[in-house]
Amino acid sequence: MKIHKVAIYLSAVLLLVASYCTSLEHSGRYLKYLIFPLIGLSFLFNRKFVVKRFILNNFILFLGLSLCNFFVLLYKNQINTRFFEEVFLLLIPILTVMLITGIKNGDIGKTIDLYFKTYCLSFVAFFWKDLLDLGNLLSSFRSALTLSEFPTESWLAFPLGVFSLYYFFEKRKWYFLISFFFFLLAFKRIAILGFIVVIIGYWVYFKLLKQKFNPIGALKSLVILNTVFISVIYLLVSNFFTTFVKTHTGITINHFTQGRFVVYKDVINQFATDIWTGSTLGSTHLYLRNKYEDYQYLHSDILKIMLELGIFLFIIWLILFIAINIKGKKSILLILFLNILFISDNVFIYFDTLFIFYLIISKYDNDISQKTIE
Repeated sequence: MKIHKVAIYLSAVLLLVASYCTSLEHSGRYLKYLIFPLIGLSFLFNRKFVVKRFILNNFILFLGLSLCNFFVLLYKNQINTRFFEEVFLLLIPILTVMLITGIKNGDIGKTIDLYFKTYCLSFVAFFWKDLLDLGNLLSSFRSALTLSEFPTESWLAFPLGVFSLYYFFEKRKWYFLISFFFFLLAFKRIAILGFIVVIIGYWVYFKLLKQKFNPIGALKSLVILNTVFISVIYLLVSNFFTTFVKTHTGITINHFTQGRFVVYKDVINQFATDIWTGSTLGSTHLYLRNKYEDYQYLHSDILKIMLELGIFLFIIWLILFIAINIKGKKSILLILFLNILFISDNVFIYFDTLFIFYLIISKYDNDISQKTIE
């Protein structure tokens, strides 16, 4: 047990350095992938390893999707290294959390707190000069909502958003206030929108209407949400909204979507013939990297998954991913936040956000198990 705790603290150091290097866009960001072997080594001294069923189910889901997609890759004879990179990126946060939570009766809550402090320290270390002029930061926040530019804008908004929701629902006042403060300063509009939607949904559905949690209903709602989004994207690239937006706002649909319109239309047309079976993982990244100078990632994980896995596997992923990770009403609210990020940004293959998501869901799963035992 002591060796495992030492490994957890060492992993926090790796995460701190990797997080700082990610902000620098330095190759040191890959150090976070060493957390998995580091924790794994600790089990050489403690063989009481327990695999949580839900995390194993996540692993089986993504491994199964990857294998199905691989057969498509073989059939098309389009073997490329990017496919294997993306499979690794999908599986490594799951495997890492599997090891971190593998100690029986381990305190997952304390581990979450440790990693939260790590991310906060990373943020402060990188933006300390800007934070010294906090008054200027706060005064420019309103204009940033329209300009989408902020001095301390950071990818850390995504994991910090997950932390903020976690501490809010755990009713840990000071942890929430600190996490929310840094979350706002990290300033990603889609993350802020996601947070607002989740909080409003929570208060209206569970507090105002006093509805009981219904996992089947929650699953159906999220499936409908993603179906609506895909339908809107289809209408968007079909120029359905072009005249309306130009007439009522005076700006083009491409400007309104921050350049996404042209890219979405281009990518959908490029991969339209493979829409049912998929174009294989990483294909959109390779296409964008070769065609555009500064646009390597499709800014919509939902669209990325549908095009790369195909409609059949996309439906399987959507339903099973939600169903596997539903662990009470808190978990569905976190899934909703993550889903909103999936809609117009990239977190599907990003370790930092998914790693924290799986870790928190693991705590919820553990809490349910303890209540069952009691």
